[in-house]
Amino acid sequence: MAYAADAAIGSARDAASAAVWYRRAAEAGDSLANLRLGYLSETGDGVPQDYAEARRRYQAAVDGGLKEAGLRLAICYLEGWGGSVDRSAFVRELRSAAEGDYVPAQRVLATIYFLGLAVSQDRAEGIKWLERAAKAGDVVAQVGLGQSLEVVRRLALSPDLSLARNWYQLSAEAEYRAGMVAMAQSFLTGKASDRNWALGLRWLELAVEAGDSEAPYVLAVYEILHPDAVKRDEVRAREWLDLASERGNDRATEVVQLAIGGKSLADALRYVINVPIEERYVQIAGKSSSNEPTRGPVVYRVVKPIYPQSLRFADQSGEVLVDFTVNTTGRVVNAKVLSAPHPLFGARALEAVRQWRFEPGRVDGRLADYHMQVPVVFQLEQRELDGADGILQHALDRAEAIGPRVLADATDLRIAEPLTPATVLELRGNEPAPSDVAVMLLLVLDKEGQPLRGHILEAHPKEIGQRILESALEKRYKPRMIGGEPVPSNGILVVLSGSFKPVLEREK
Repeated sequence: MAYAADAAIGSARDAASAAVWYRRAAEAGDSLANLRLGYLSETGDGVPQDYAEARRRYQAAVDGGLKEAGLRLAICYLEGWGGSVDRSAFVRELRSAAEGDYVPAQRVLATIYFLGLAVSQDRAEGIKWLERAAKAGDVVAQVGLGQSLEVVRRLALSPDLSLARNWYQLSAEAEYRAGMVAMAQSFLTGKASDRNWALGLRWLELAVEAGDSEAPYVLAVYEILHPDAVKRDEVRAREWLDLASERGNDRATEVVQLAIGGKSLADALRYVINVPIEERYVQIAGKSSSNEPTRGPVVYRVVKPIYPQSLRFADQSGEVLVDFTVNTTGRVVNAKVLSAPHPLFGARALEAVRQWRFEPGRVDGRLADYHMQVPVVFQLEQRELDGADGILQHALDRAEAIGPRVLADATDLRIAEPLTPATVLELRGNEPAPSDVAVMLLLVLDKEGQPLRGHILEAHPKEIGQRILESALEKRYKPRMIGGEPVPSNGILVVLSGSFKPVLEREK
């Protein structure tokens, strides 16, 4: 009865009735009912939103032997839902679920070791748990394991890609399109000696035939920008972009629109890859500005919400609808969430939208308050060639893993652009820099572009991080401009050398 009420489609779904039946089943000792009741309480779906009740229900499900509930209980400890934050309990419950062969928990355990979240960063331990999930046949873990092994290969300067490709092959044979795209990427990126143009294209074409929306976009990118392309076939690239757009690929749609507006395909693709989505959104919105006496507000600053790491662990996505007023100074006031699939999504969306800035609206030529509603989308997907967006998202993930102090400096991020010509790899005392370096820094800049402080988000080798941070803090950076005025900003600086340079070229 609970399942029937809970799983019905559209208006027929009755979460409140489902909760009644789940509760009766839970009272009879059913662990699955406790798990589902916990989630309804966590999200406020059909019952009052109550984190403490959610934690109790998840604990009851775990006590009943349901390993799946361990991941939700672990997230409660991570976020402090229904009690205090307890990172050791988060790891304990997560490990228990993973050791009970719950594959999603194994993937999350691998992720926290890669990120260094609540545990010491340990790539080898993360790979161990990914391998366990991959051997259980999980296609997501298989692709993740292959990508992790590619990173290890670069760190060890090993020329062998066969092990990573074996895992991609397994996922691809299970018709997992992301595995096909990953296999293609392994043949199309990195050193020239590793690349095979024909094989890379064939794997992408297989992903296209399987219905993937990313593969035709990647095919267009490589057709126009890849150094191994036999010729720059713009007609073929445009066909790939049109197909990707038809399948819902937003970036392909944006490239097509830019091309229609007069940009070359090469320039349009470089723009979409290298310019963060918030800046692109502002430029698109700015075109709607006019000198008409009556018009709505025009956004000139968009802040991307931080995707909650805990909901990313739980593979949750969704759309939040935020209602607000843009006042006569262009600021957001009276912002509230109208709908959200999870309270944490709502909180993060609200936090971001309150930082948006607009040119105020006008009525009959006079500045006026203007009521607006905007959707904020949190979307989990396997994406390749994310460029600047991928760098910024990885920086946010690392900042959240390190802790609140660093995360507080990670709002409204951009790519930091040094103004001084000297390389940041020039270290003090004429000390030579290592030949292979991969460092990501978070810099807090004043409105003149002078660094106030900085954080090391990632460093390989670890011992080089502090030395490069010290060098980076001595540089000056391009100031951020909002409304024609320089403002303080937070920037990400990526330093790569040696064998890591192909990674930078891939992101470009």
